[in-house]
Amino acid sequence: MEAFLKEGGGGDHMEVMLRAIDPNTLAAITGVPAVSVNDIVPADFFVAVGNPDRAGLAVAQFPPANVNAAQNDTVTLKAYAYAANFELSQATGYRWQIGNGVGGFANIPGAVGPTYTFVAPATDTQYRVVISGPGTNAVYTTTVHSSPDTKAPFILSASSLNGTNLDVIFNEPVATLVHGLVRRKSA
Repeated sequence: MEAFLKEGGGGDHMEVMLRAIDPNTLAAITGVPAVSVNDIVPADFFVAVGNPDRAGLAVAQFPPANVNAAQNDTVTLKAYAYAANFELSQATGYRWQIGNGVGGFANIPGAVGPTYTFVAPATDTQYRVVISGPGTNAVYTTTVHSSPDTKAPFILSASSLNGTNLDVIFNEPVATLVHGLVRRKSA
């Protein structure tokens, strides 16, 4: 790790956070070092250097507080933020999290962009986005209110790459069914 501090540019500021992670799940390994009280995970594992006095993170779009959806519907949440200059705007990070039902949240693996799309769960669930810039965070929570799925799934496409298997894509998750054909050898 390298750090570079230069005098003459105003207030000095540097933040460093290191945490052991599991390389398969990208989840933090608990224990040493202890989780910081103020740790909200600034988007990715590293965030660009910037003076928080001049970063000025501005949130231009944030997800709604409530969304109504039927189970298995596709839901898309969006957020957008920018900083005072182009370089700091490039350091803006997004981390989407899912509620555990008792007030806590867990990171959703791979959900680190300004948009998060998912299939509505069977029960009401909270999602939140942590928007991070150098020295600042903005947190927005959305509750997805789920209702029962009363619509039958429909086929979006069907294709075969090898002439023997048929791949069928539906508009929502369906139970997997595998049907085998018995072929008789001719004499």
